[in-house]
Formats: sequence, C-alpha cells, structure tokens
Amino acid sequence: MGIPSIVVSASCSILLSPAIWSHKLRCCLHKGTFQSLLSLAPSKNMRIISINRRGYPGTTPFSDKENKIIASGNEEERYGIFREQGISLAKFVCGVIEQCSIPAPSHAKGGPAGGKGIKKGGITVGAWSLGNVYMLSMVACISVVDEEIRNQLQAYVSGFLLWGTCITRSITY
Repeated sequence: MGIPSIVVSASCSILLSPAIWSHKLRCCLHKGTFQSLLSLAPSKNMRIISINRRGYPGTTPFSDKENKIIASGNEEERYGIFREQGISLAKFVCGVIEQCSIPAPSHAKGGPAGGKGIKKGGITVGAWSLGNVYMLSMVACISVVDEEIRNQLQAYVSGFLLWGTCITRSITY
C-alpha cells in the first residue's frame, strides 16, 4: 500500500482506548495507551486528546440498571445503551471543537482531488480495538442527534480512524 498521497495533519485528534478492564487482574488498557503519541503532537502541529470512556476507573460508572442491560439485556435495550454512548461522544466532540477553537478543515493547494494537498484543521476521531464500537456508535447515531450537533460534526470532523479491526483503511468523508 505504501505511504498515502495525502498527509492528514488535523489540528486535533480524539482517541478512544480499547476497553479492557480485568477485575481479576485489576488492570486495564486506557487513555494512557496513547501516551507515546502525546510527545509527538507538538512537532506535527497537532493536539491529541486521549479519553477514557464511561465505565473505566475514574469515569462515571454505569448504573446498576445499565450494567444489567449490558450483561443480559435484549437487543433493543443494548442498542439504546450504545446509542446513548454515541450521542454522548458526539456532544463531547462538539464541546472540544467549541472549547478548543478548532478551525474548520481546509486543503492546501493541490488538495485531495489532486492527491498532493495537506489537509489542515478539523478534528479526527480515532479508536483502537473495542474502542471502535463506541466511535462507530457516534457515526451510527448521526441521524438522531440534534441538527446543530449534526451540522457541527459534518463541518469539523475531517475523518475517522479505525485501528485494530478487520477494517484496514480509515473512513473519511
């Protein structure tokens, strides 16, 4: 496959961790998984925000009712949990765009159509392993979020990165 002809240089990337928590071993993979990327960000004119999803130690726990649904709920109930997680992530991304004054994405001369441009600005949302489920839940709920949120995501999110899945290419629009 080689080096892509378009270098993605987003102003901000939000990364979701893989969601492994072992009560038996008392350990987890969490936002610290991406620690080595943080030192590289300034030299690439990027901001990386690595977040722990709900349910991780130090985050808002799921309620007993939600845990019961996650463990043994029917398909419709579980869909509702993932839908709410997607909506919550969409709102979080919009909050980052506003609070960090993320510029809208733009293309350098030669742009993506010419295959030589550098995409700047905007925000990229990425996830690794099981974290992809939550990122994709945000994508799947785009039709049910408020129009203002949907419009903001469409204007500022420049791409989605899926790592550690059977899908080997990033999804952009």
